[in-house]
Amino acid sequence: MGTVQVENVTKKFGDRVAVDNVSFEVRDGELMCLLGPSGAGKSTILRIIAGLEPPDAGNIRIDGKAVNDLPPKDRDLAMMFQSYALYPNKTVYGNLAFPLKSYKVPEAEIKKRVSDVAETLGITPLLRRLPGQLSGGERQRVAMGRAIIRNPKAFLLDEPLTNLDAKLRVNMRAELKRLQRELGATTIFATPDQLEALTMSDRIAIMNQGRIFQDSSPETIYDRPKDIFTATFVGSPAMNILDCTIEEKKGRVVLSTGEFSLDVAGLAELIRKGTSGPEALLGVRPEHIMLTRDKAGTHSIGAEVYVTERTRPEQIVHLKVGKAMMQAIAPLAFQCEPGQRVWMTIDLGKIHVFDKLTQNAIV
Repeated sequence: MGTVQVENVTKKFGDRVAVDNVSFEVRDGELMCLLGPSGAGKSTILRIIAGLEPPDAGNIRIDGKAVNDLPPKDRDLAMMFQSYALYPNKTVYGNLAFPLKSYKVPEAEIKKRVSDVAETLGITPLLRRLPGQLSGGERQRVAMGRAIIRNPKAFLLDEPLTNLDAKLRVNMRAELKRLQRELGATTIFATPDQLEALTMSDRIAIMNQGRIFQDSSPETIYDRPKDIFTATFVGSPAMNILDCTIEEKKGRVVLSTGEFSLDVAGLAELIRKGTSGPEALLGVRPEHIMLTRDKAGTHSIGAEVYVTERTRPEQIVHLKVGKAMMQAIAPLAFQCEPGQRVWMTIDLGKIHVFDKLTQNAIV
């Protein structure tokens, strides 16, 4: 396998900037995910790497060699599309063999490699069937087989799990990860699904409006988001975000939301250095809020239950805190009903503070 470098790549379609000066490197054997909403530029980046779209500026390097002028067939990459793009008039064997035949691989070698790939993916009994006779999961395995059979330098996967039902998507997520690890395959995976990104990736690049907002490990993306977009896009339920002001009371720094105040004296220096003014945004993930029926201490905040969602094995509790709405995650054993008074305790060691003007993280 090889390395893939994207250097200052820009791509426009008319007046729309689809990719805006994007740079990243995928190391040998690494699985990197491009995660973002529809229209973020994920698929365009993959098509530029594959050679299906020319960049307006910037370079693509594979194993350190610039490939901008090489046609797709000479880049030694394999791309798997959302639609699978199987040949409907060819059997599974024919679909798997086609990439090898186009490179004039000897027939005996083709048979051996088709047999090996089919065995790896568990599709040997399907080799004589046509794509129309296969289930969605089976078609996806064939598409995977066609991608890996050439032993390319890197795999480019464009939302390959989108067309599968929820249960099959979970199974194929695990299968893709197992296969990628087993092959040591350098892989770039584009998806709008945060769960796919968080569970499968070695690294995630958060994309929106053609730009990369953060490029880090899944753990860092979730625990230490660099900006409001990353913080709210990753996580389900989404992070609670509240407007607040930075105040000093009796020599201590306090974040005041208008509905409640948090004493953040231990973070005072970071907050003073990082903010551009007295206004900020407070971020709290729902799992970092503990709910109790009685006031648990001086830091407890009163709230009213608005509605509950029993997702099992937990529940999402929607809360009215004055005029603000928040969400908390609680065990099903915590019984509460709409209109009921409860108390919130926020884990101050897990809060996030963002500058309101720049939207960048302070804490």
